[in-house]
Amino acid sequence: MEHFRQHPPHDVTTAFIGKLNRLKRQSRRRACKRSLAAQLRRSDTLDISDAIRVGAWNLVDWAHWRQQPSLAPLTRNDRMSIKFEVLAYEDTQLGILCLRRRLTLREPQRWVTEVTLNHEFLMSSLHTDSEEALAKLAIERVPGKELHILVGGLGLGYTAAAALDSDRVTKVEVVEFLPQVIDWMNADLIPLSERLKDDSRLTVVQGDVYERLLSAPSQLRWDAILIDVDHSPEDQLSSSDHGLYSALGLKLATKHLRPGGILALWSYEGNDQLADAMRSTMVEVDVLPVKYYNQHVSESFTDWLFVGKCAE
Repeated sequence: MEHFRQHPPHDVTTAFIGKLNRLKRQSRRRACKRSLAAQLRRSDTLDISDAIRVGAWNLVDWAHWRQQPSLAPLTRNDRMSIKFEVLAYEDTQLGILCLRRRLTLREPQRWVTEVTLNHEFLMSSLHTDSEEALAKLAIERVPGKELHILVGGLGLGYTAAAALDSDRVTKVEVVEFLPQVIDWMNADLIPLSERLKDDSRLTVVQGDVYERLLSAPSQLRWDAILIDVDHSPEDQLSSSDHGLYSALGLKLATKHLRPGGILALWSYEGNDQLADAMRSTMVEVDVLPVKYYNQHVSESFTDWLFVGKCAE
């Protein structure tokens, strides 16, 4: 009773709502800081305006972050780009999708194309080493000629282009969930648009690659299947788990491969559970780090490729 004398019901409710709002703000901070950390991997700037807008960072956070010793200090010669273009800004099934391009901070003559989803960094043309390696390392493991490659996720097109670089490849089919991303390529809004459209070996279709791989296969079998859709098995774009990363999901996916075919998946972080699930369903599995150095933030990063081979 003493508690209620000091805190009438209205005050209790107000205190509860206040605590709930604080928890929400903390959750947003954690989510946004994860997004900002991911953005640093491939970019040279942060969406600080977005971070401040959702309440994840304030100016004190920004000042503290800029003082980290891992970052090269900004000099008088560093300047914000005066050229920034939003090429597309659309509401999609997954949220607000933005395609933009800009001149970089420290190489003012260099254009970078970037994609954000719900104001969180998704991909960039600044560093594409691991996206290209996903195709190259998979195709290296497949013998023979006239190879057929299935790619999950178009994005900015670097995985598909790397697959087309091989003269042993005669067919590349890309399954892209968002029709807006396909429209970008057709409208010449991404750097590789012309190169991709001019290659008769390439077909891009709208669809859900996970749904396709977890369904019964058609008569067509693939020599390699390359998946670069989610950030990682633990950080998926969709709010619901599609199930591909489980042993059962992988077993269903491999039915779409020819004997000896390769399944390769991209992730920004390692994942022992995925590696174990692949080893339980495939005969040869490699977990390959792809390291690269982002000179704009003076830091090295590692992406991960999970590459498995089906039984002959």
